[in-house]
Amino acid sequence: SFLDIISSFLVCLLSHILLHILLFAYSLFLLMSSLFFLFFFFFFFLMIRRPPRSTLSSSSAASDVYKRQVYGKPRNAGVNALKFRRSLRSKAEEKAGQRCGNLRVLNSYWINADATYKYFEVIMIDPSHKAIRRDPRINWICQPTHKHRELRGLTSAGKQNRGMAKGHGHNKRRPSRFGTWKRQQQLSLRRYR
Repeated sequence: SFLDIISSFLVCLLSHILLHILLFAYSLFLLMSSLFFLFFFFFFFLMIRRPPRSTLSSSSAASDVYKRQVYGKPRNAGVNALKFRRSLRSKAEEKAGQRCGNLRVLNSYWINADATYKYFEVIMIDPSHKAIRRDPRINWICQPTHKHRELRGLTSAGKQNRGMAKGHGHNKRRPSRFGTWKRQQQLSLRRYR
């Protein structure tokens, strides 16, 4: 009858409205939980001085000005000096980790660069906070093996500097350069050889 049709339509409409209200409440809860979760991520802004250019000789007028003409012996004419093996981004992570020893370095990213400095932001996490320890997405960083992971090349910048990539030739980089060298230097006398 007509009343049954109206009642079924009203039931469907109310259930549809209730479903939308529940979905909205759930999305609001997820948003609030993510915002609450972000309060325990710390973003540190660092400026790292850029190294001098790899040109031949420094001018006597100013240390930051370089010229190409070299007076002296051939030992002074080269540009292949000892250079820092890691990137400035990795150095920024190291400085942040040393400054805040109670936090763990998650990652970092480049912000800006000028003629003198490069600017980075380092994301750090408090491993002793309950919101971090209870969240299964990030509580892996609370384990003791992740203490000062920036000093051991376990962050993204550190892995890049260690050459941890996939493909031809990168198998000699695992587990490390020294580990591969040590394994190759050891004498292996198997029983059936």
